[in-house]
Amino acid sequence: MVDWLAYTPGADRTHFALTNDLGLAIAQAEVQITAGILAPLSPAAGVLQAPFWVTPHGFIDSVQGSAAISTSKVQVAPQAGSVQYQLVVTGSDLSGMVFSVGQLFGSSTTGTRELNIAAFTGASTGVPVSFLGTDGWDDGVRMYIQPLNWDSSAGKLSLFSATVGESTFAFFSIPNNGTPVTKLTLQIPNGYNSGTGDALEFAFGTVVVPEPSTAVFLGIAILAAGLSARRRNVARTSSLRS
Repeated sequence: MVDWLAYTPGADRTHFALTNDLGLAIAQAEVQITAGILAPLSPAAGVLQAPFWVTPHGFIDSVQGSAAISTSKVQVAPQAGSVQYQLVVTGSDLSGMVFSVGQLFGSSTTGTRELNIAAFTGASTGVPVSFLGTDGWDDGVRMYIQPLNWDSSAGKLSLFSATVGESTFAFFSIPNNGTPVTKLTLQIPNGYNSGTGDALEFAFGTVVVPEPSTAVFLGIAILAAGLSARRRNVARTSSLRS
């Protein structure tokens, strides 16, 4: 069970807070732009609705009791043909947090093909994040299904070289090793440099331990979600064959 933190506007467009179910700010986020400019209406809140996950990802929202995920969307438009920025998340202790990022984009000529991820203690010591896997999201209009590769030694998430389209979502966790992790950086070294740029979608959450009765309910919800996803995939396959 995860309390997916909600995007909450900050003092200006480059800052926003990540608040929990009680409305308390758990972390602060800042979009630090080296090249480019924020696109209109960016950043903004988003949601990935539960029915459209390709497979059950196993994270159940602590309020909705479903696989829905609240997100923060960031879109940076190019300036002088270049896009480079990073999203920096800070807090008193981010240890144990889970997070996700998706919608990396590849085309025949350009795209947002890679993202560097790093976590640090208050003493600026690097802490490796744990890769949990990927999952696609497809509502029939927006298809986030292209595979991603995670290079743990380089801390790099990337599309494969020939990929055209938008990526799945990759899920990670920040280990709890006893020393508080106070900063997480997600850096886009070379973003989509055409038009208004390319939106990436991020999600951050804290793990919640459910009450026993809630755990039983969630087990039923996970089973139902799995059956629903299986029915959708079978229906999609049958449609393609016909």
